[in-house]
Amino acid sequence: MAERTEHAAGAASRVQIGGSGRWAELTEGPGPERIRILAFHGGGGVDGEPSMLAPFARLLARPGVRVIAASYRTLNRDGAGLDDMRADAAAALHWAATGLEPEARLFVLGASFGGFLALDAVLNAEAWIAFRPAGLILLNPVVHTGAEGFCNRVLTAGHGGLSPVERFADSPLRGRLRLFVAHGTADEVVPLSESRRLSRHWAPGRCEVHAVEGAGHGFFNRAPHDATMADAIASFVEGPAPASRDLLPAGTRIAYGIGAQKAGTSWLYDYLSTHPEVCVPELKELHYFDVLHAPSERGHVRNRVRWMREAADLAPEVPGEDLLKCLQKIGLRQRQLMIYARRPGDHGGYMDYMTAAHSGQPVLCDITPSYAILDPEGFKEMDAIGDARFIFMLREPVDRLWSQIRMLVRSEKPGLGDAEYEAACADHARRMQAEGRLGTVHRVDYERTVRALEAAVPPERILYAFHRPLMIQSTADEICDFLGISRRPLPETPGKRGRTAALPEDVEKMMIDALKPQYAFAMQRFGDAVPRDWHKRLARGVQRRLPLLRKPAEGPNIAFLHIPKTAGQTITAEVRRVVGERAFSPVRTHAQAEPDAQMPPGYRFYAGHIDWVDLETIPEPRFAFTVLRDPKERIASFYFYLQREAKKLSEAELATGERTNMRMVLTNSIDDYFFGGPKGWQRFIHDHYDNFYCTYLVTRRIRGSEQVKDMDADALATAAIEAAQVLDGIYSVDDLSPLETDLNRVLGKPVKLVGNYRNAGPEAKQAKRWDALVALFENPKNVHRLESFVEADILLMQRLGLPS
Repeated sequence: MAERTEHAAGAASRVQIGGSGRWAELTEGPGPERIRILAFHGGGGVDGEPSMLAPFARLLARPGVRVIAASYRTLNRDGAGLDDMRADAAAALHWAATGLEPEARLFVLGASFGGFLALDAVLNAEAWIAFRPAGLILLNPVVHTGAEGFCNRVLTAGHGGLSPVERFADSPLRGRLRLFVAHGTADEVVPLSESRRLSRHWAPGRCEVHAVEGAGHGFFNRAPHDATMADAIASFVEGPAPASRDLLPAGTRIAYGIGAQKAGTSWLYDYLSTHPEVCVPELKELHYFDVLHAPSERGHVRNRVRWMREAADLAPEVPGEDLLKCLQKIGLRQRQLMIYARRPGDHGGYMDYMTAAHSGQPVLCDITPSYAILDPEGFKEMDAIGDARFIFMLREPVDRLWSQIRMLVRSEKPGLGDAEYEAACADHARRMQAEGRLGTVHRVDYERTVRALEAAVPPERILYAFHRPLMIQSTADEICDFLGISRRPLPETPGKRGRTAALPEDVEKMMIDALKPQYAFAMQRFGDAVPRDWHKRLARGVQRRLPLLRKPAEGPNIAFLHIPKTAGQTITAEVRRVVGERAFSPVRTHAQAEPDAQMPPGYRFYAGHIDWVDLETIPEPRFAFTVLRDPKERIASFYFYLQREAKKLSEAELATGERTNMRMVLTNSIDDYFFGGPKGWQRFIHDHYDNFYCTYLVTRRIRGSEQVKDMDADALATAAIEAAQVLDGIYSVDDLSPLETDLNRVLGKPVKLVGNYRNAGPEAKQAKRWDALVALFENPKNVHRLESFVEADILLMQRLGLPS
């Protein structure tokens, strides 16, 4: 959005429309933008200005809604013609669509002549713009032009070819856009019958027609109809958009393999292509939706045109088999190009190609890894084709990147010997690192793809599958079950593998460092589903950054199971001071190593937010302990700490996978932070907040909520007491003197814990942070839900005799 002066919610301000020289009046409701309404005023193109819509815009600008009343040149004021007005409307649509957050929805509103401009702009837009709006809102619109339609000095009898009611008759946009029409029965400027005629092009479930009895032209801008219409439009824009399901053959669904590149999509294509219940096209990577939505991908069209020309140039001039082969190549490229030879929004060519070999199979399949770059609107368009399923395959990040580099070098430098090939691959990786590209490969940002996909497609229609060096039968079975087809055994012989090359240690380290955000996101989002090889690779990176001790450290071994916001920084710093830096394990968080490798051998002090499944591997003498506090206060302290730290970060830092928790705490209400969001986010919340003490003790994992989700509070607290028997002590943050005494005894040297607070926030002296936390909730039911997050932990502390 362009810069503007501050104003009260609901008041209008002026903004510039890109570089067009035009402007718009912006009326904003309170809160972050969820819905944008681009509005075009009436006036027949002769007169008029955005302020005509100001009273109605104020009624529409409800929480999360922004109304943009765009200006356009007119005949009397600017001496403009119809083409000028159409160009201004097109520029406004482009500006409004490209400046919108991915999760927000766009609607295009047109009143009277503005209805003509709204429809015309959408009809003429490029596909990636035309498919951005979620719907059209038309108020007594001009939809029929020419000699038998609306005529004036701007829209003349010769403009019949621009008539929206004719142009929408066979437009595929009807299956994508929802339609809201309101028209007065007493309108003498534009007859109600013309709006009814336009609405008949839409399926009933995608269209609302409001015939307002006795109302004339412009009725919506006057009482008593203004408030009624604003309420009706609010209901329309807030409502769910029904999906188009009329492009697929009856009883058929479509499966998309959207990547990632070099993550097993060729295996997926080969496996499904042999399945009798799946129809796959002759070409694995169709590059249809990526070409429509990403200008950077349009080279695929140019390449296919070039290949067809080259085949034609090589065609012999005499009959025979060679001529036949050339013609077959030309025909193949022609078929592949025909998928693009339709108007924006018309997927007929694509479906013709997809169904060319269809003979009743229940699943059609399009495996194109570069679909992973699409934004939510691209995925929405794919989903609107029909009953869709999306498969996204993820591969261990370093393996995937190294495979991609090998493929690129093999393509650019064919014929290299093994030694030269390995050196060229390593040089390519080092060059990417020097250019800052090693961790920013265009098609393989797992976090970006997952967020865009989940913003557009319901979770039940998404499958995340992890690539393995040799794909296993359970993965194939999972894919078949997801697609609703019978399970089929994997082929006895694995598919062909690309040329191998040893990965140098220094290159591996560079890759691990560059790809850390990908590991962090995957482990946060998918938890225990992440394969062990991801953890092993990341652990090797940790070990290479900090040298391991060559011999076991002398003295007692200490394991501090640090629960966030329980005086851990104070305790860790004091013990670390006594034992020395080299005796302190480099694994400080559970994401840095496999669950059973969180306590690597050769150290004297282990501390951090780590799993402790391998506690017994630490040699005796061993002193293992944890510290608890009032669980309500811990939740409140953790929440306020995250909020405080998030405000210190830049937008770029907040956008990384490692900062998801801070981004969510900063950009969501407290109700939505704790109890909103997709399934993966709710798993994160339960892992970190829901009776964390008991869960951590019972499962020995930071993220163990799934394992105990069916236990009631009493059973969970009882199990936690039993699990804690292997520890040497559980202490309270309210009185660290017993721990101070025990550590002095174990270490043989004094430590200072009492009164020595580190990392304490500005609210540290506040008596009840919990009260401040619950006061932020808007929904009282959510307070009761949050209280259930401490029920078992309070029982645990009571049974341990600790204050809670």
